[in-house]
Amino acid sequence: MVSVHKKKIAGLVLSLLAAVGLSSTANAQEWPVKTVTFLNPFPAGGGTDAFARPLAAQLTEQLGKQFIIDNRGGAGGTVGASVAAKAAPDGYTWFIGAIASYDRSLHVQELGLRHSKEFHSCRSSS
Repeated sequence: MVSVHKKKIAGLVLSLLAAVGLSSTANAQEWPVKTVTFLNPFPAGGGTDAFARPLAAQLTEQLGKQFIIDNRGGAGGTVGASVAAKAAPDGYTWFIGAIASYDRSLHVQELGLRHSKEFHSCRSSS
């Protein structure tokens, strides 16, 4: 019997692969052509990390390019959210955090972020 956790990961992987397939046919470009970074706004070993690592391993195996985890913990996820928001919008840095870190950084004025422009959601429903 497959656990609920594995079903959710499988659903997310399938959703991501479908999105990649659709975007590559629409743009006639291969993706990924280089390493993809999942930016985790929490330290290694936490719940988000436990979700991201098997996902990265599956995507590396399925797509043949390296998917890595970059843990940027600090300030309740705000540090990682800030780094992700300032990354190049090329599809090679994915913010893989909880909604709390995104929401928390909405209220930090010094970051200078416009969340409606810097973040785009990619989610799976199961």
